[in-house]
Amino acid sequence: MLAKMKLDNGWSMNQLKDEIHDRGICLGNGKEYGLALPYVLKKHRALVVPKGAVKEYPLARKCRVKVPCA
Repeated sequence: MLAKMKLDNGWSMNQLKDEIHDRGICLGNGKEYGLALPYVLKKHRALVVPKGAVKEYPLARKCRVKVPCA
């Protein structure tokens, strides 16, 4: 999904990252949550993609977001 977005729009890696973060797209299911994404990930831990799972995917590794603690 990320590679298709990058190619279709002609974005650089940083432009893709900014777009994914701004739109709040979840890497786990591909849905758009907007600014609520970190809180959705906190509530539904199954959607969180572990760091090790994206290790071999540079696009996904670049687009991860931080989940707030407690």
